[in-house]
Amino acid sequence: MNDSDLMQMISCSFSEKKRGELWQEMEKVLGSYTSSHLVAALCAHTQDTVQTLEEQTTNIDIRKDAEKLRFAIFYVDVSK
Repeated sequence: MNDSDLMQMISCSFSEKKRGELWQEMEKVLGSYTSSHLVAALCAHTQDTVQTLEEQTTNIDIRKDAEKLRFAIFYVDVSK
């Protein structure tokens, strides 16, 4: 296994696996890598996740969205 395999194992969706499969996968990972490799992979994955989250939240404008929502709630269609 290489580091990209480790990253893929760590970043997989654990909710998709059965409990037994998850533990088997964890035992495989823990037996294949040193603790320093595991920590480095977890840190890299965390940094990637933080960067993705920052990119996704950059365009959020709560004031603008709240203002739009306020007008949408109080909008009355008088044309009818």
